[in-house]
Amino acid sequence: MSKKLTTEQIEQQAVSLGISVPALRAVIEVECKGSGFNSDQTLVILFERHVFR
Repeated sequence: MSKKLTTEQIEQQAVSLGISVPALRAVIEVECKGSGFNSDQTLVILFERHVFR
């Protein structure tokens, strides 16, 4: 089972980053498929193809 941030944690992080909660939720959903962790509890690392040419 993968770890999930609580609503409170997402709200706190949005405030600390100076962004809206919906914006942070969108990034979590799109970039991390809803979770920042893989099923084996390792962090999700997004491969940026344009960086690794």
